[in-house]
Amino acid sequence: ITYKDGAVYKGDLLEGKRHGQGRLNSADGTVREGRWENGLLVEGKNSYLNGAIFEGEWRDGKLVKGKESYPNGDRLEGEFRNAKLWNGTAKFTLKNGDVFEGEFKEGKKHGQGKIT
Repeated sequence: ITYKDGAVYKGDLLEGKRHGQGRLNSADGTVREGRWENGLLVEGKNSYLNGAIFEGEWRDGKLVKGKESYPNGDRLEGEFRNAKLWNGTAKFTLKNGDVFEGEFKEGKKHGQGKIT
């Protein structure tokens, strides 16, 4: 399917919506692939033109649990809300190999943590 905005979808459909396995190539270069339900990605990854990759579980079009990898080599793993690490334990790995593992609450470091 080719959409009016230039995006191209290849994959499963249900009642005209993306549903099942598929891949959406957006006009801006973003690639979304994985499992879709009712037109929205629910499990899979987004690959951006700048080299960033977000993968994991999605809700309402937003990453809620998984990993974010950035072009500079940094990686974040944990739970997300509003594009921030949210509640629970998260792992932040820097390009140089340093790792911070610790607790976050409402998007901020909170509680125990360690750097290795």
